[in-house]
Amino acid sequence: RVAMYAIRAAADTGGAGSLFKQCLGESRASTLQRAVLNFSNCKAFDEQMATEVCEALPPTMEYLTLCFYDRPESRSADAFLKELRDRLFDPEETSLGRMRELVLKSNAISREGAYTLGVALSQKTMPSLQVLDFGMPAQLSHECATQITTCAYQGSAPKALSFFGNRCASTLILRRQGLTSADLILLIASAVTGACGQLSTLDVSENKIDNKGLEHLERALKLVSGVRKLPDLNVIDLSHNEDTTQGM
Repeated sequence: RVAMYAIRAAADTGGAGSLFKQCLGESRASTLQRAVLNFSNCKAFDEQMATEVCEALPPTMEYLTLCFYDRPESRSADAFLKELRDRLFDPEETSLGRMRELVLKSNAISREGAYTLGVALSQKTMPSLQVLDFGMPAQLSHECATQITTCAYQGSAPKALSFFGNRCASTLILRRQGLTSADLILLIASAVTGACGQLSTLDVSENKIDNKGLEHLERALKLVSGVRKLPDLNVIDLSHNEDTTQGM
């Protein structure tokens, strides 16, 4: 546990030096189930380091939080997600398939990284996954949110998987939260998987949602072969989202 939480300090003081390597080795050999790693403002956290950190996660890991908000020009997030995908598809005991909660708070996840995560989810490589959390508001584009949530509409997502953290409920009042279309896409996909239970009320008024998010909501409300994905959703408030121009 100490080695896992010393990784950030080792990265700050010596980059990918001997202390950093030692921490990674001890982490890899551990039976740790929970970890919180924050690499925000860490200049050394590049693609190589992100890959090595993911490689060092023990296969016993079930709850992981990884934060790095300040590096939109970096491909470190994509490198981490690529290595995560590779480990999830690994048939050996080194897989990370036990993951139950994955928190990724970053403004550096590209469409490529989102696609990588979406593929892993669609292939059911994390059957125990219950929660994905990208923060609120999520620092994702609507394209990234769409790639990540594709599995919800394909029926290949883990049952009741939340893409919206631990915020899901049958009544959601989310006024003035700075939400964008990406947040609405993540939220609606969570409702489709059943993570919100019988979602009946959705208030996302006074946010920054545009037509891209609205399209996903309309998709979930449409009848398909006589079935509506959100049959209990009867109260929807999208008022005062200035970028939303088309009606429901």
